[in-house]
Parts: sequence; C-alpha cells; structure tokens
Amino acid sequence: MRKIIIIIVLSFLAMIGEFLLYNIFGFWFKPNLAIILIAFFNLTWGIRYGIMAAVACGILKDSFSASFFGLNIFSFIVSVYVVTFIRRYFYYLGTRSSRVRIIFVVCVINVMVQYMVHVTLSTVNFWPMVGSILLPEVITTMLVCSYLLKHLKNWVVQFHS
Repeated sequence: MRKIIIIIVLSFLAMIGEFLLYNIFGFWFKPNLAIILIAFFNLTWGIRYGIMAAVACGILKDSFSASFFGLNIFSFIVSVYVVTFIRRYFYYLGTRSSRVRIIFVVCVINVMVQYMVHVTLSTVNFWPMVGSILLPEVITTMLVCSYLLKHLKNWVVQFHS
C-alpha cells in the first residue's frame, strides 16, 4: 500500500512539475517527467508498479489535456511494456547511463505512439510534430533525466523504509 501511495504522490508531483516548467520556461522546455517516473518504477519495483504509475500519470495527464481522453494512458502503458522488453533482453547493467538510454528510447516511442493515434483519429503532419513536440520533449527529458533519477532513488528509499 505504501508503494501505491508513493506512486500516486510522485505522479501528482510530476504533473505539477511539468505544468510549472512549461509555464515558467515556455514552449521549448517541456520534459516528460511521467516517462521518467514510469521507467524508474518499472526498473526498480517491476512491471506491476510500472503499470500503476502509467495509469496514474496517464489519468492525471489526460485530465488536463485537450487531446483524446485515454491517449496518455495508452501510450504510457505501451511505454511500460517497452521498458520491460528492453530490461528483459537488452538491459545488462544497472547504471544510470543505461537507464538514461532506456528513457530516451521510451520517450521517442511514447511520442510516436501518440502521433500514430492522432494520425488514425485526425490529421496531423509529421514534420511539425517533430519540430514542436518530439525534439523539445526528448531533449529536455534527457537534460532532466539523470538528475531526477539520482534523486528519485534517494526519495523512494527514504520514504519506503
């Protein structure tokens, strides 16, 4: 039960953090903190808690999004399975740099899944999406990722024990 409360609280804080960073720094600084959380919980506690984090972050993000409801939940759950696949077949070292590489791959796949759903349900052009969504999100997520992973591990160990 304590793990679930930690996941919900950190998901809520991630959404507040994304909102504040976007409103303070503008359009070009919008890291996807939810992807970092989802990958962290999946790598640390396993797929069950990764899916719980994906659903919690997805519901919160969909609640405040003007896009299709359920899009973020779906893309985050796909991200959980991608992290699980990478961890099972390609993840040999538990270093922070390998986690950053996993988050990079998952962040790109998350944006591409959302793009595919948008293309299926409406019309979206590819190159404007790359310039306005994919590049800023991936670059800023990678800038924040290493710092956040370091402190997430410390916070979770502190609150869980």
